[in-house]
Amino acid sequence: MWKDVRITEEVEYGDHHLPQRLGSLSSVPDYRARFTDLATRGWSWINLHAVGLLDGVLILHLEPPASPPAGSKWTSINMSGPSKAVAERGYNIDGLVEWPSNKPLNLDPAAGAS
Repeated sequence: MWKDVRITEEVEYGDHHLPQRLGSLSSVPDYRARFTDLATRGWSWINLHAVGLLDGVLILHLEPPASPPAGSKWTSINMSGPSKAVAERGYNIDGLVEWPSNKPLNLDPAAGAS
């Protein structure tokens, strides 16, 4: 089980498809307008991938297509779970992720978006 959810649009993977770096993280309420914007631009699909658990927080990676929107009326959200390598770690990515700066990321759900 997880204690909260954060969403990112940037994940870099290393060996064995283990995450090494995350971009900025947003809470679900803070990401809502961005998600709505992406889901209504006209892509036929968007990927939503569970990266793993970081300090008990579920990290999701939202990945729109690299191509420009094609005018689709509906957008399918394709959901997938963590890589096999992350699943073998009990879905825990603590100690794997290299933060983009030296500033520690506040994952406390009571503190709002980080």
